[in-house]
Amino acid sequence: MRNNNYLSILNACQNRGKVSVDELVDILDLSPATIRREIKRLAEDGLVERYHGGIKISQDNQPLPFKQRVDLYKEEKCKIAKKAASFVKDNSIVLIDTGTTVAYIVDYLTAKNLLVFTNGIEIIKPLVKKKYHVNVPPGQIVQVSSTYIDFVQNLDYLDNFTFDVAFIGTNSIHPSLAFASQTASHAAILRKMVSRAKKTYILADHTKFGVLNRYTFANLNECTIITDKMPEEEGFEDADIIIAE
Repeated sequence: MRNNNYLSILNACQNRGKVSVDELVDILDLSPATIRREIKRLAEDGLVERYHGGIKISQDNQPLPFKQRVDLYKEEKCKIAKKAASFVKDNSIVLIDTGTTVAYIVDYLTAKNLLVFTNGIEIIKPLVKKKYHVNVPPGQIVQVSSTYIDFVQNLDYLDNFTFDVAFIGTNSIHPSLAFASQTASHAAILRKMVSRAKKTYILADHTKFGVLNRYTFANLNECTIITDKMPEEEGFEDADIIIAE
């Protein structure tokens, strides 16, 4: 059984590709000694490769499973999700993306008579239990770090909807590339989602700021960010950011 420090370091490395010990100290608020101890264990397990001053993800490593990632920064994710849920009104058409932070929204939804569109397999059953009307897109079920429906070949399906509000997760918020995804197909899906929503909220904990990914799906001025604390990185001064208390 690996502890939360071990998993948090692995998650940070997976998000960034490579990360230094100093960066991990700032991101995770852990001591250098603790980080070096967990890095040693990660390297022994073959999940990361060490270089002078830091680590990079092993080419053989796969993303953390959903059930492990969902518990990372759980307190922060729950605060973010609770704040997000407060923006949902009765009789709304809502889009909920796949991801560990947005998944917690379902726990805090109290609005009535919602039509919820989602491509996140993990949240369909909880939504149905709350007696919401649930719509899923036609597509291929993919299982990587989470199980979701890849409907990049059926993006026109979203033209059937105008969402009152959309909630999207990301592991990459950067002042230059804004909101980005690791793959072109996922970015295309997210870009279409943003275009069909009257209001889009990006849900992300503080570790996602400053992370670079290749495929941009929205600019900073297109969405409102809900997070647990203000980013320390420069370049977000004009971003619309809500801090979940």
